[in-house]
Amino acid sequence: MYLGSAASVADSLRALLAYLEEHPDTDFFNLMLHPRAEDRERSAYGFAPDGSLLVWIDSMYEHPHSFVERTFGRWDNVKPAMHLIPGPDDSDDARALRNRMHFRVLAVEDGPTTRGSLNDPEWKFRRDAFLMGKAETPTR
Repeated sequence: MYLGSAASVADSLRALLAYLEEHPDTDFFNLMLHPRAEDRERSAYGFAPDGSLLVWIDSMYEHPHSFVERTFGRWDNVKPAMHLIPGPDDSDDARALRNRMHFRVLAVEDGPTTRGSLNDPEWKFRRDAFLMGKAETPTR
């Protein structure tokens, strides 16, 4: 499970697709903050620019030229890359790669709202119902 990955979309997909092809019984999970929470995160008591570390990487440090050069831990970057993942329509395999890759965005109101709070033990992210899309938010 990825939790706010700072690796690029291109690097992540290259590694993940190869791994999943070699391991057909493996599923992948990418857990991300809500885009509004990413953009509103405050640092240094408001003296630093707003936005999570991933926002900073994408906008100030890396200067990516396309979405595949941006961080894989942000839904705004992953969403346009979904078409790059082979799906059931591209394969006869019932375990197509897109079916085995699960992307979950935390609710902006009921979930962690900062990158640091993702480490808080009160959030139980590994709950199968949430990760498999059968529950809206993780439980505390």
